[in-house]
Amino acid sequence: TPEPAPAAGPTWDALQVGWRPAAAPASREVTASVRRAGRREGRALAIVGGAALIAGAIIGDDAGTVIMISGAVIGLYGLWLWQR
Repeated sequence: TPEPAPAAGPTWDALQVGWRPAAAPASREVTASVRRAGRREGRALAIVGGAALIAGAIIGDDAGTVIMISGAVIGLYGLWLWQR
């Protein structure tokens, strides 16, 4: 049997760019592994946020303040993920 020819013109798949949602997980094992991955990512973000706070304090001035504020936001988000 011959393969079907590709569709001529624009398609919905060609319009979508970036992340696409995956299908629903098939079992509880998959959701448990996803939950553990979120905790690991949260811990990493908390550590990176703390490091950014320290780096911003060392840098000082306006640039240091911006780095400290962004580090605080990243760190708090990481703590939220980690403790969830």
